[in-house]
Amino acid sequence: MGRVYLLSSMIIPLSFEYELATLTIREVSVEEARGILKGGFTSAVGHEPTARFLSRILNLKVEVNRETVYIDEGDVAITIQFRERIQKIELTEEEVAEYFREGRARLIEITINSLKKKMKNKYEH
Repeated sequence: MGRVYLLSSMIIPLSFEYELATLTIREVSVEEARGILKGGFTSAVGHEPTARFLSRILNLKVEVNRETVYIDEGDVAITIQFRERIQKIELTEEEVAEYFREGRARLIEITINSLKKKMKNKYEH
């Protein structure tokens, strides 16, 4: 396994240098996520309430980090997937918890199996 990330959305942060990615996505329990993250991870959770909620359910310190991260071949990301698009800019910690309680949010493991770099063409500089 490569690096491990904790994300707060299903957007897969791939560098523009790649034109093709194969990946595996699977739902994981809180216990499975905790096991994957316990050896260390980079947080890319950008909202404080979400970080507090994840810290609480995972029993791990989740730092708020709004820096851009890129995942690479062999990397794994644990992320929250919400059933519907969230209309608010930021949910409260209790609202995130409510989504989980009601089955409208879940944890997903994303594994990057392979990446293919773009071939330069005559139009690129």
